[in-house]
Amino acid sequence: MVKALADEGRPGRDQPICLMPGNGMPYQGDDRARMSTPPLRKLAIAADERILIVPFSDIMYISAAGGRTVVALRKKKMTVNETLVSLEKRLRPMSGIVRVHRAYLVNLEAVTEISPWFNSTYNLVLENGEKVPVSRNYAKNLRDWFGL
Repeated sequence: MVKALADEGRPGRDQPICLMPGNGMPYQGDDRARMSTPPLRKLAIAADERILIVPFSDIMYISAAGGRTVVALRKKKMTVNETLVSLEKRLRPMSGIVRVHRAYLVNLEAVTEISPWFNSTYNLVLENGEKVPVSRNYAKNLRDWFGL
């Protein structure tokens, strides 16, 4: 149940102030619109002096090497002016794009095969045939993600 607060001395009394069910924390009118907006399943990427809106499903992997970050899409690769860490932060956990190595993020939906490698590491084979390494630090997470 949502209760309206009526307090004449409160600032912003022109906007309705309500309590969130469950936690009793107040929020104002425009927060309701934000809460009802479904999260986008797309990522905005600045590349080649323009901003591309890319569906998560088109991203195969993201890699960093030599000071460059490359986003590998299903049909092409793009160099972007953003770090791997900042892209990882912008990708929500629900995106299915996760870190598997210090230099790689991979879309779990694009993985077709998991090949054991050496020293308890793996290689992921993607839909396009490319291989992405999984470090020992992320091998347990990988097994958990795929229920192995």
